[in-house]
Amino acid sequence: MRARYSCYTVYISLQASWTQF
Repeated sequence: MRARYSCYTVYISLQASWTQF
C-alpha cells in the first residue's frame, strides 16, 4: 500500500507540474 501511495503522489506531482507549465 505504501508503494502504491508513493506512486499516486508522484503522479499527482507530475500533473501539478504540467498544470503549472
